[in-house]
Amino acid sequence: VTRLGARGHLTHGLNYIMLSPEAIAAKSLDSILDGIRRDVRTIVDYRANSTLLAYVEAGQIGRLRQNPDVAFFYAMQPADKIDLQAGRRPLINKERALDPTFLLEVAIVPGGNGRSVKDRLARVPGVVEVADYGLEGSAYLVRADHKALGRLARVPDVLHIQESLELMQLNTRGVPTIMAGSAEDSHFIRPFDDAGVDGGGIDTNNNGQ
Repeated sequence: VTRLGARGHLTHGLNYIMLSPEAIAAKSLDSILDGIRRDVRTIVDYRANSTLLAYVEAGQIGRLRQNPDVAFFYAMQPADKIDLQAGRRPLINKERALDPTFLLEVAIVPGGNGRSVKDRLARVPGVVEVADYGLEGSAYLVRADHKALGRLARVPDVLHIQESLELMQLNTRGVPTIMAGSAEDSHFIRPFDDAGVDGGGIDTNNNGQ
């Protein structure tokens, strides 16, 4: 972490960059962003209050810190990368709920070397397995001990970490889909049930059987 006095601090990796209101008023936003892009690897996101989330290489810190269009820098903390529900969301699958390892979706900062990032994730203590998950190295499915969560977040190229969610189709959705072709288009109506078709056959002698 490189400390910049009243202007905050920068680190190799993800940083928040707050643009100067005076610079925005005096220049075009395009020219300011062009200057930022020359001094960062990539702009990852545009946030509120004229703030950018950008990935900064170690060798770019010196140039970026001198940019007069920036009012404040703040290195993204590893904890900011971890979803607040990680390890807290109830799981339906009992075996997975009791497992001390997490099944994690790890999103990666665009523009990096996906192969080297994957290798680095695999070397993090506590990581059991790393599998390709997103397109062109944009994310990985990582099985890791719960104690490895903080270490994974400290990898500079990691953008976001969350537990892989359980997905299941409910009967309330499946039945109207089978009967009408689409649960949404039929407003979840069950036309066969409404017509009395229950799979029990036809009551030919009207005795209720």
